[in-house]
Amino acid sequence: MQAYLDWFPGDRTIQGVRNTLANRLLDIYEKSHTETWKWFEKSLSYSNARLSQALILAGWRSDNQRMIEVGMDSLKWLVAEQHYDDDEIWCRWIERILRRGTGEGAFRSAASGACATVSACLEVYKLTEESQWRDAAWRASVVSRQERSAGFALRRINRWCRTASILTA
Repeated sequence: MQAYLDWFPGDRTIQGVRNTLANRLLDIYEKSHTETWKWFEKSLSYSNARLSQALILAGWRSDNQRMIEVGMDSLKWLVAEQHYDDDEIWCRWIERILRRGTGEGAFRSAASGACATVSACLEVYKLTEESQWRDAAWRASVVSRQERSAGFALRRINRWCRTASILTA
């Protein structure tokens, strides 16, 4: 929707729809998150970062600071959850499916999840110019080492994610 508005910024109807949907997403977050579970629902699945990205973009374009804050907080939390440990880059292709409060999860191949994380982190990097977001995007795109240990024959993320060229800049 935002891509459309980038080309047609005066379309008030689409702006209204974007704002309505973003407000619904914000309401869902407000009802669902806790101090230790900063997410929109009780589980994580595929392309999770798209929810945070949608709030960040809608908040930025409509000058809604609460949307930006929630989008960035939830993305920061998600990126932390997706990292296995600080010393080892965990494969973004394998997305941890968690259920709030259980600490349990299954692992599944999720190329779209990696792309979503890269895209959302780069969006925040463009807005803030904070290197932590560029670094998080880079970590989300690293696949080679983890492919073998995970046992999946995966393709490189830049086939799915057109924004990868920014990572090497």
